[in-house]
Amino acid sequence: MQQQYPLYQFFHQDIGIKNNRINELPQVDIVFAAMVLLHITDDKKIEQAFTLINQQLKPKGIFILLDAIATHQVFGVMKQQAEGIDFDPQFHNKIRKMETVKMLASKNNLEIVKVIPAFNTSQMCFDFKTYLGYLIWGKCFYAFHRRLLHHASENTGKKVAAFQRVLDRLLTQQCGMSMSSKWIVFRKKRVNPYCMLGCLTL
Repeated sequence: MQQQYPLYQFFHQDIGIKNNRINELPQVDIVFAAMVLLHITDDKKIEQAFTLINQQLKPKGIFILLDAIATHQVFGVMKQQAEGIDFDPQFHNKIRKMETVKMLASKNNLEIVKVIPAFNTSQMCFDFKTYLGYLIWGKCFYAFHRRLLHHASENTGKKVAAFQRVLDRLLTQQCGMSMSSKWIVFRKKRVNPYCMLGCLTL
């Protein structure tokens, strides 16, 4: 990547592990993570990841996250992939509650600016207000969906995908629904130096 894009700098590291190398990196205006943090299933590592993101952002910098976030309830077998007592460590991904994301943001000087629905039909649904919603979308729709695509030709698959894009746009943009992943936009708060000085002099 560095050879292909010489004007940019690329670094490789595990953001879930504390690393002194972070001090070598410049602060940035934007951090973007799409479907990445859900694969950090260890709670201590996800806290470290948010700490690192906070350290790398400039004051008022933006962190854009697309991740598996539940604002309501997770039912059925999907509970094995959701944080809590039912979580099965064999899974490589974890659905986190919005409360957890808010806590991680608060601990790292980040404020949530906006939550935007991302998917409803083109990805597995896991976030439901009611058990009935889970039965309709989490069971019936995906049983039909998987069976259809399993035997479908590539041409049929493209038509189904086109229909899903329209349906997803309707549900997310017009209805504000989000039974699957969400976009979350964070902003790093600017620290008030006078407040810090007051705290230090107490």
